[in-house]
Amino acid sequence: MDIRTVSTQRECQNLARRMLLFAALSVVTIACTTVADGQNFNFNERIREKVIKGRTTTADVLILIGEPYSIEKEDDTEVWRYFVIEKRRGDYLTRRLMISFNPDGTVDDLDYMAKSKRIYR
Repeated sequence: MDIRTVSTQRECQNLARRMLLFAALSVVTIACTTVADGQNFNFNERIREKVIKGRTTTADVLILIGEPYSIEKEDDTEVWRYFVIEKRRGDYLTRRLMISFNPDGTVDDLDYMAKSKRIYR
């Protein structure tokens, strides 16, 4: 057996071990975060920068953030609410986003809140 073959086999075994470890850690991480209530949504910094009052439309918001948890009509304004409570290893993370739209379908205002609460046992 050639020394290069042995070396390549070891590299493949090491890579397979690393991939298995990564997969196991990914499963554990996902399992530690569960949605306790609401509907998960993404409103990271990149998305926040793209939501511009008076320019971003309801169609844009659907593409950027997804379907809201609820939609309410107040007079001639439509309000989309996003809400989720995530349980993460002894903490609850509550995130809430409210976006109101002008009659022409552009964003009028938005309010985002995220807070964490420690669960003591």
